[in-house]
Amino acid sequence: MKSLSMPLASILRVLKNIYQRNDIARWQEVRVSDPPWDERNQIIAKLIPDNTSVLDIGCGAQTLRKYLGYGVRYQPCDLIAADGVLFCDFNSGIYPDIQQPFDFVVCSGSMEYARRPEEFIERIAGFGETLILSYISR
Repeated sequence: MKSLSMPLASILRVLKNIYQRNDIARWQEVRVSDPPWDERNQIIAKLIPDNTSVLDIGCGAQTLRKYLGYGVRYQPCDLIAADGVLFCDFNSGIYPDIQQPFDFVVCSGSMEYARRPEEFIERIAGFGETLILSYISR
């Protein structure tokens, strides 16, 4: 019987790829329910004036939308595609094609999942005038 051998570096690379994949099932579930961390969206919405525009990166269930004031143009953006939601997978280097900057770019609970946070911030900073980040350590 022939034995299969694989160099340790290759095994580690395979394990890293498995570990670093996005948890699609988890994010699909979050998209259809109010997350327990939703209070921070209520706080963030108070920072956004009426009649402005918002790009919500990692929008999930889009609960930020219901707390925004009058005339705020809301654009959801997420890993889970849905009608009207811009697709992004920042861990794969896929960001939305933004034609015009937003007044606010909100990342409420997204940055803690970025494997390359410096790249993430650098890329999204160009999407708008003001960047609002919330971060919770795990």
